[in-house]
Amino acid sequence: MDALLLNERKDEIRQLRAAELTRLADRTSTLDDLLERASTPEGEPLRRLRILQVLVTAGVANAVAVRAIRLAVDEVEESVDRPTTLTLAWLMDARSGARRLDALGDALTDREVAPGRGYPFAAPSRVRR
Repeated sequence: MDALLLNERKDEIRQLRAAELTRLADRTSTLDDLLERASTPEGEPLRRLRILQVLVTAGVANAVAVRAIRLAVDEVEESVDRPTTLTLAWLMDARSGARRLDALGDALTDREVAPGRGYPFAAPSRVRR
């Protein structure tokens, strides 16, 4: 009897995780929404989702997601054997404050715009409009 209840609970958890990932993939939900739901007592099973899986599902390229996770781990100066296996629970751990989440956000921020030539010593260029 207990095994049956345990299996039912496992199925519920799988369905919850699948539903959240589907909403993320369909763009009917955002990463912020997922993190907010995962921070509730009912969303506790969502904390076991891997960060890499969540980012890729949200539309971040795999290589970009892996790089961002590694940069975030380096920035918070933690020793992690396999950064790609980290979960939302690690990201949201209260003991780190918001450092891990901030580090991942910084790593994912698009910084393709390069500063002007000669920056910071050159005078700003004057563009006619």
